[in-house]
Amino acid sequence: MPHSRSSRQRYRTFVEDYHHRCLDDASRDGKPAAGKPPVEARRKRRQYLREYVRWLRPHGFAVGALIVLALVAAGLDMASPLFMRYIIDRVLLNRSLDAAGDSGC
Repeated sequence: MPHSRSSRQRYRTFVEDYHHRCLDDASRDGKPAAGKPPVEARRKRRQYLREYVRWLRPHGFAVGALIVLALVAAGLDMASPLFMRYIIDRVLLNRSLDAAGDSGC
């Protein structure tokens, strides 16, 4: 089937494939459909990952320090809303502080 030129034609093709439940089959242009990649591709990815880890091994301390600093920064970012909640609930909305301030001058 020739390549659809308009988005409406591509949409109609998609709807037709959807109704026939063939979205997971090979696509119309002969390329494999999305799903599990072939075994060779998975092996190649593992090989790339092993090479990357080997490349990072001499810098292990720096990478570990970077991860620890990232976790500390994330923890501090989570503490900020808790501090704001405390200020709003316990200080700004505290009725006893308002009553104490009115009894003065």
